[in-house]
Amino acid sequence: MSTFTMSNGISFVIDLKMKDAKAVKELVKYPDGKPVDIFEAAETGSLSLIHGDVATLVDTVFIICLDQIKEHFDVQKFDELNRKTYELFPEQASETLLQKASRWFGNLIDGNAIDDMTKAFEEAVINFIPNENRKAALRAILEKERETARIESDYQVKAVHMLFEQAKKNLGKRWENFSKKEAQKLLDQLDGQFDSSGSTPESAG
Repeated sequence: MSTFTMSNGISFVIDLKMKDAKAVKELVKYPDGKPVDIFEAAETGSLSLIHGDVATLVDTVFIICLDQIKEHFDVQKFDELNRKTYELFPEQASETLLQKASRWFGNLIDGNAIDDMTKAFEEAVINFIPNENRKAALRAILEKERETARIESDYQVKAVHMLFEQAKKNLGKRWENFSKKEAQKLLDQLDGQFDSSGSTPESAG
């Protein structure tokens, strides 16, 4: 079962039906304004366009899980908790029930919930596809995307590490040069004091 858990401990099941896909297509859009078509994305292997953008994924899952969200969302409690926010942004107080539920849902999402939601969404789409060969193809595509993401992540970590090590070297060189300058400055000061005293090693003897 495709389940994910929010930061407050509430769990939701992504049970994708045709009516949900139609509702998503009518109500959710990509950043470029194009309607989100879950099955087109699955057919073309571009499901990452949905789960790769957090806002698009959250909006999509919100529509799919709307019936479950209605069971948990308490608008009176939500309004009470946001009373001070409404004083600063009075337009939010007059939002529709759907808009407030959407903000409530979004506020409950943290990094772990996003990760769980992504996996649950992918699983739900795969489960909905009737053809086993197409299911296998989509699984392969998603696994390849995850592998690519891991490689990119490892590369980024290594790149940051290399930059950090280079920065340490540069800082060390700067400090070494700074120390040499300070040491030379001190020697020059001592030399100056020695010269101004009017004495030399020979005269001191």
